[in-house]
Amino acid sequence: MQDKYVCDIGDFGKFFLFRKIFSNSKKLAIVWFYHNIKENNSDGNYINYFHRVEGLDSELESSFKKLLKSKKRNIKTLQSLNLLNNCRYFDTKISKNRELWFKNALTFAKEYKIVSVAPDNGIAIKCNKKEKTLAIVDNYKDKQNSHKYIFKNEIKALFNLNNLEILILYWHLSTWPKYITYFNEMSLP
Repeated sequence: MQDKYVCDIGDFGKFFLFRKIFSNSKKLAIVWFYHNIKENNSDGNYINYFHRVEGLDSELESSFKKLLKSKKRNIKTLQSLNLLNNCRYFDTKISKNRELWFKNALTFAKEYKIVSVAPDNGIAIKCNKKEKTLAIVDNYKDKQNSHKYIFKNEIKALFNLNNLEILILYWHLSTWPKYITYFNEMSLP
């Protein structure tokens, strides 16, 4: 998660989904994979989508429009909107010490029954096109731009939280097309 993604169409989809599914349920913990590593791309620029979501959730739509107009497009301001009143956020930035950062994220999430993680690019996947196989990358040390992914050892650690009932690994399907052919070959932990 980056500040430049706040209120983009991906955020609208995520908040819309969570508001519909978890509005009257147990508390939800969202672990942002928050970073401010500069990237030279147009990610997060898709903010002129409101005509496509008009009427789905007027409170969410109005709040996002106001935040975008305010020029305070950052994760703290997004969280302060209280659009998910039963939600708490782990918004510590990913540090160079990934193990410590993730340990702190686990400590934060351990009391929650519903936990969502939101890495920019989802699960770290290794695709072998020649063999037509997929594998989940085990560890952040094995992947460039590791701040944008969640890894197999981290997924397992989250699954093993004592109170966990639901784990949501949230990312956009637009990152999947190059892997979709091999999806049936992949086995989750």
